[in-house]
Amino acid sequence: MNERILVWLLGLLSCGLLSSSNGQQWMLPPPTWQLTPPAGINLMTDYISLDRRQQLWLPTNQGLVRIKGQNLRVFHADWQPKEDAYGRPIPTPDGRIWVEQQTEGGTSQLAFIDSDQQRLNRVADTTRLVREFLSRYPFRLLYSDRQGQLWIALQKQGLLRVNPQSLTVEHIVSDPIQVEDMVEAPNGRIWFISTTNLYSLDPINRQTQLYQRAAGLPTTNRFQAIHVRDNGELLLSFFNEIGLLAPSTGQFRRILLPRPMLQENLWTGTLESDGVGNHYFSVGTMVLRLTKEGELQRLEFAHPTEKIISIGVSPGQGKRPPRLWVNTIRRALYEYDLSRLRPIPPFNILDVSINGTRLLENEHHLDERFVRDTTGQPMLRVQEQDFIRIRFAPSAELRSTLYRFKLDGYDRQWTAYRDMAGQATYQLPAGEYTFLFNQAKAHGGWYPQVARLLIRVKPLFWKTNWFLISTTIVLLGVLIGLFRIRQRRRNLQRALAQQENEARNLKQLDELKGRFFANITHELRTPLTLLLNANEQLAQQALDEQGKQQVNEINRHADHLLKLITQVLDMARLDDGKLDLKLSLGNPVEFTQQVIQPFIGLALTKRIQLTVQADLPDTTYYFDPQKLEAILHNLLSNAIKFTPDTGTIRVSARLDDAHQLVLMVQDSGPGIPPAEQTRIFERFYQVDAPATRTQSGTGIGLAYVRELAELMGGNVSVTSLPSQGSTFTVRLPLASVLPSTEVLSQVHTTPLTMETEPPSQSPTPSATPQRPVLLVVEDNAELRSYLVSQLSTHYEVLVAGDGRVGLQQALQHIPDLIVSDVMMPHMDGFALIGALKADLRTSHIPIILLTARSSHDSLLQGLEMGADVYLSKPFRLAQLKLYIRNAIQNRRAWQAILLDSAKRSPTETLRTDPVPEKEQRFLARLTHLLLQHIQDEQVDVDWLAAQAAMSRSQLHRKLAALTGQTTTAFIHSVRLAKADELLRAGGSNVAEVAQLVGYNSQSYFTKLFHERFGYLPTQLKE
Repeated sequence: MNERILVWLLGLLSCGLLSSSNGQQWMLPPPTWQLTPPAGINLMTDYISLDRRQQLWLPTNQGLVRIKGQNLRVFHADWQPKEDAYGRPIPTPDGRIWVEQQTEGGTSQLAFIDSDQQRLNRVADTTRLVREFLSRYPFRLLYSDRQGQLWIALQKQGLLRVNPQSLTVEHIVSDPIQVEDMVEAPNGRIWFISTTNLYSLDPINRQTQLYQRAAGLPTTNRFQAIHVRDNGELLLSFFNEIGLLAPSTGQFRRILLPRPMLQENLWTGTLESDGVGNHYFSVGTMVLRLTKEGELQRLEFAHPTEKIISIGVSPGQGKRPPRLWVNTIRRALYEYDLSRLRPIPPFNILDVSINGTRLLENEHHLDERFVRDTTGQPMLRVQEQDFIRIRFAPSAELRSTLYRFKLDGYDRQWTAYRDMAGQATYQLPAGEYTFLFNQAKAHGGWYPQVARLLIRVKPLFWKTNWFLISTTIVLLGVLIGLFRIRQRRRNLQRALAQQENEARNLKQLDELKGRFFANITHELRTPLTLLLNANEQLAQQALDEQGKQQVNEINRHADHLLKLITQVLDMARLDDGKLDLKLSLGNPVEFTQQVIQPFIGLALTKRIQLTVQADLPDTTYYFDPQKLEAILHNLLSNAIKFTPDTGTIRVSARLDDAHQLVLMVQDSGPGIPPAEQTRIFERFYQVDAPATRTQSGTGIGLAYVRELAELMGGNVSVTSLPSQGSTFTVRLPLASVLPSTEVLSQVHTTPLTMETEPPSQSPTPSATPQRPVLLVVEDNAELRSYLVSQLSTHYEVLVAGDGRVGLQQALQHIPDLIVSDVMMPHMDGFALIGALKADLRTSHIPIILLTARSSHDSLLQGLEMGADVYLSKPFRLAQLKLYIRNAIQNRRAWQAILLDSAKRSPTETLRTDPVPEKEQRFLARLTHLLLQHIQDEQVDVDWLAAQAAMSRSQLHRKLAALTGQTTTAFIHSVRLAKADELLRAGGSNVAEVAQLVGYNSQSYFTKLFHERFGYLPTQLKE
């Protein structure tokens, strides 16, 4: 207690507020605890009671609430659950809590909570208390005196005194007095009030005495509450005032309460004591304190606009300070520490209204426009042109005082008044203002402490900068929009004229295209004819087996090129409508058999079973044999191309009842996805699936078939399921009578030369150790065979038709070098590199990529994946041989350096001790290792992972987390930083520095150096 007094005195001294006239307002600290009740519990009640255990009891309409610490419990009446409303709880010295249970019929029942049973109990109807009194008369008040006796005020039937243990009852006051409140004085005398009179009762002789009105005691005002102070004075509550009565002398002191509005009536029904002589009560939004010296003070909240329903005060016990409990209209309960009050300059703001809306007494919502900060400084936020009215009083007690006020930033001088209260009205332009309030000293002059109210006036929205800027932007946008609309209209006119001009140009271009196809076909046919003739003459000479095979290859590819040229020319003629039918009379089914025969031999080379089912008709028909042969050739070529080894192809030809030739070609290939079947007859369209990449094509064969079938009046269709093969069906109408077209000849055919594929075989590598072993992974059979034939003279060559087989071959034979394509079925080249580099058994093998992707991004992707060389198609064989020789030589040199280094200092080059290091030393250690071995070509991702005692993926994840770099990028960054240092030091050219930091390719080093530093290494040398 002494410590709290010392803090209070120091607060007064620091503020300069030791005079009594300037200590009438105190700032409450922030709440130490806040309770928001759960759903279904309404804490808005008129009473807060505390028992001897410092437990809070709140009577509500949903039960009797007990708050113990921060735990909440609700007690309900089991005997009458629908009527669960209660009056003010009264604790008694025996630990019981007595309460009035209110019913809808206006009657009351007496109940109590026993500290042992912890449940509501009702006083039995058989007791005399209930039979003779409580069942007949409603009671309005419960009170417990210091002896633990329970007093009950009946409605207009006086007072009962009840023994709470035996429930024996005495009708002490039987006069028809309606008791409103009562209290026990220190001398044991009972004081009680009705609405108009004050009574005293001697409980021993049961003598009741009407107290005569003392001087100054209100004669027309109503009594609201009564309390006894420690000095024996009676604290009485009336409308708009309280009073102090000394019963022994009859002296009465009247204390007027400040009213926000003159027409309002303020009153309080509860007077709470903190145990040290101070009394607390609430009116409206104010909590007032009457000190033991008789001074009325106001306690300010941070949010002064919240209306207060009831309060409770718990006296301090030991180190526990006194606390104030506040129940507000927001149905929340707040706890404040009364030992942490701070004095603030007196400025009793009674009411603030904006445009007629009151902020302090607004019961509908919490208005945030008027608040106080933690120091007690009030602040008001309004809008420009708002009408503001501030009503205030100089002190908490309403009395005439000399004061002055001024609105700094608006008023030029102070305005002084002598009155109990005052008000100021303003309508302010935008800006910040400070309302200043100052009181006069009793003996002249003004107190140095000035109270301040900060007023912030926001400008109207159309005067704010954001509105002006937005308006300007909108206007500019409208102008720009109008300009763009006009510009777009002109552009549309120009575009229309341009489209008309382009249409004319396209028509001319189409005519030029037709002539171009005709001319280019002619120009290509002539050299092809010469090529075929020269090849035939060469074939007649005495040649060995290899020469004969080469002659056959030339002849086969020349025929294939001739077919493609013919198809392209026919499609161009179809576009121009110039391709005519050349009908012949014959048996179309028999002709179909003749065309199919050469394909049977081709199918056998791939171990494919090709069967033909033909139903020969008895009559002949007119048809175009050349176009029918082209249709069959394309369908059968595709079937053989996409049917795997040991597969089957079934071809059927028949005439249906409508005299249509029905051709069906069914294969057991990979099938066509349903989403692709509607597009396979489009020009240049190819199904992009791994299973279809094993064979290349132009993408015009099926489109050519469809257009020829439609030219002949028929159609073509396909039915297919993935992994179950495809069936192509062609229906061509036939006529037994010659149409209006001349018969050219009888049907005869010379089938087109078939394109064959040499078989792919993987020769077993020779046991000769001097010949390096190469693995060629290429899905194109011709290119694969060509590479094998050209590289076999110096190397042992293994072959694979796709990436998956290539990976199996590499793991089985561990070749010295791999040459691989990128676009392959099942596993492409990039995936193959990833699998090889991830496996310790094959990660050292140099890889050369062959691809048709020649873009810069593809080149970077291949090099980043680990390829040693990225070679674009078409390429020269000599160039490929040179890359292979250099790669093998470099790899051997790398192996020699590694072996030599290991012999000199194996502990430095092959150290793999997994010693854990702190994260801050990890990068320094790796950098030191890289700088130690920066000239060793063995320094790659695997080497660095071994030095770090980690796997590749672990090292990658760690470096990515620490530096945001891949392992490769980290190595590059250390090397390039060292290169930059060497170049700046001088003494070496760019090529030498590139070698010094581990780059064999000066161009690759230059590219990485430029990407790292933004300038070329040659610029440093300059």
